[in-house]
Amino acid sequence: MSLAPSQYTMNISSNQEGPFKEALGSLPSQGVFQHSLVTYRYHSGQLIKETHSRTYKHNGDYTDSFTSEPIGKGSSV
Repeated sequence: MSLAPSQYTMNISSNQEGPFKEALGSLPSQGVFQHSLVTYRYHSGQLIKETHSRTYKHNGDYTDSFTSEPIGKGSSV
């Protein structure tokens, strides 16, 4: 038995807690090398790949980084 995709969809306003905000806030760091969040967006007709990353060091410290990579033109359909 499979569930319809709409059963996995939640509409939550930006000022409320939700599964995505909860997941980002509770990401474990022990034993993790890196967490990344990738967003694809259109800006001035250009498709851009934006990556926010947190890379962990052995001592528990971490480095945050951001990259923005133009991919090309495309359809925003």
